[in-house]
Amino acid sequence: MQDTSVLLLPGTVYDVPDHVRFGFRRANLPEALGHLEAYLDIHPKEWG
Repeated sequence: MQDTSVLLLPGTVYDVPDHVRFGFRRANLPEALGHLEAYLDIHPKEWG
């Protein structure tokens, strides 16, 4: 998701397998969530 400046890591990276960690490079959380939503809309098969 490099083109959206959103970081998404599986919880297994942090020894919490049932969780996901989001990282947003933007100060405006609603805007960052909009970028994430747009990415997921374009790539639905990658996320189940």
